[in-house]
Amino acid sequence: MKELLPPSLRVARRALRSWRNGEPELHLLPKLCSRDLLSVDVGANTGVYSWHLARFSAGVIAFEPQPEHAAFLIRAFGRRVDVQQVALSDAPGEAKLRVPLGEHQDGRATIEMQNALTDDAIREIPVMCRRLDSYNLPPTGLVKIDVEGHELSVLRGAEAILVRDRPHLIIEAEDRHRPEALASIRKYLLDFGYRPFVYRNGALVPLEGSGPRDPGFVNFVFMARALVA
Repeated sequence: MKELLPPSLRVARRALRSWRNGEPELHLLPKLCSRDLLSVDVGANTGVYSWHLARFSAGVIAFEPQPEHAAFLIRAFGRRVDVQQVALSDAPGEAKLRVPLGEHQDGRATIEMQNALTDDAIREIPVMCRRLDSYNLPPTGLVKIDVEGHELSVLRGAEAILVRDRPHLIIEAEDRHRPEALASIRKYLLDFGYRPFVYRNGALVPLEGSGPRDPGFVNFVFMARALVA
């Protein structure tokens, strides 16, 4: 029955379910987004974050290199979200997107070569890469990044936006995707004035030391400016 729903209702249903039972960081979006600023969804997958970003932002641009997912997002969002079938990185060109073939595993697809992806079955898709800065985006308030290890390259390709707008950042970072993933991101963003936080027990808590020992923390919030009340 679910597959009979139009794409717009399927993504809405999935997004509302995730609001109740999914990543807790979704509940930060009303504070991290601005209705006067653009939000960017890097690694949009099936559109959960994009759907919620559109609720709280002036506009949304979503990047999803997997052809099937990008086509679904275009049908689901129409003009509400600008969907780009592109992989963001630190240089333009072409890359191989490696997609695990296991059931419900395509969310782990990546162009990051340091992410070993030990799955037995993987398909490779040639994808176009661009820098985020090449889009000449309007003022941007939030960038969410979930790219399975390629986060640092995405950030390097967004240097002009980081300097110009100092957007809030939500970044998934796991050392199993790339060695020293979180440490390298923290070091890079420090030069732009960003401080790292985790969302714990309904509050943003500064991340101290080398990082959380709790492996349940994979999403990190980086801020270089105060939240607007």
